[in-house]
Amino acid sequence: MLSPDILRLIIGYLDFESKQKRAVLVCRQWFEIIRDNSALSGHLVLWPPTGNVTADEINDILTGWSGLTTLEIPSVNDMEKIKYTQCKMLQKVYVRTNIELNFWCHVNKICFDPKVIQTPTSDQALECSVSLIVKWKGDLTIASWDPFGKMKNLETLTILFNRDVSEFWPSDFIKNLQKYCTQVSTIEIVNSIPSSWDAYIGVD
Repeated sequence: MLSPDILRLIIGYLDFESKQKRAVLVCRQWFEIIRDNSALSGHLVLWPPTGNVTADEINDILTGWSGLTTLEIPSVNDMEKIKYTQCKMLQKVYVRTNIELNFWCHVNKICFDPKVIQTPTSDQALECSVSLIVKWKGDLTIASWDPFGKMKNLETLTILFNRDVSEFWPSDFIKNLQKYCTQVSTIEIVNSIPSSWDAYIGVD
């Protein structure tokens, strides 16, 4: 019989589907080797087929993920009922959301340490923001909008614009933003605007 260390090494070469949906069913030992190990089961992203999920459903899933260190979930109405404590190694929870800060800035993902925050309040939302979508306006500056200075944990910035690319060069904006948001590692520039935003701001 192979030792647990050898099994972990072999299982580590499996893809997610094979590891988490097949190998865990082989026997109790394999289940514990996989789910108790952060290298094999440290990250979980939940994408419910219907788009909706309840805290009870999330709790049922988390019961078997003791090695989990990072979790990404959709926003749920009863988030305060999620029992993060059953995952002793959990360090970060990412929540996909749609927080409208104003007509041209939306936060689409927040992140928090479940040992410190159970459910972020509206006041904590800016500090917990890790992904921001900005509909570009030529006169948009860091100085013109104070909340930028509160996004200390921002990791990803997506800028949407709908004009000629030759007219678009927000280098000063990005440079000033990075003075406040020092954790930004990804900046995406997209030459399109979701149709759902047209009702908020007229497209030139």
